[in-house]
Amino acid sequence: MRQGNFTELESAAQNLAGNGGNYKTNYPLCVTSGLAGKTSPGLIYDPTTCQPFSNNTIPAGRMNPAAVAYLSAFPTPTRTDRYLNNYLDTQSEKNKYNTFDVRFDWNPTSKDMAFARFSYDNSVNSKTSEFANLPAGGGPATTPRTRAATLSATRTSSRRTS
Repeated sequence: MRQGNFTELESAAQNLAGNGGNYKTNYPLCVTSGLAGKTSPGLIYDPTTCQPFSNNTIPAGRMNPAAVAYLSAFPTPTRTDRYLNNYLDTQSEKNKYNTFDVRFDWNPTSKDMAFARFSYDNSVNSKTSEFANLPAGGGPATTPRTRAATLSATRTSSRRTS
């Protein structure tokens, strides 16, 4: 199909398991001059004439080069026994955690309280891409390099009323 030949879909559409062979090609719906054309199972239609392409193959001159380049970046199916859900891949993910939190509490008097907190994160997280030629589903390692600090002081006071 990457070269525009869709003949393999004809028999697949007629023998699709689980649908009793009643699968019909519904999209794209072929419409010219306001009249909807009739479709047949598994056929690829010329959108300008509503006629099936010869041998169910889109001519090379009619294919969009950008679309061809984009689709070529996808890997070929790894499961040849099916037309749907036919690509299976294993991703790996690595997480190296490098974090800590520190907190100091200080109560110099019964009316005064203070604390300081510092948090550090220098973890490295990486996940492989599901599609090696596309920037999808993973990518390079990320290192958040997060630092946070908090200081707080509280003094409790009360007025005496007579």
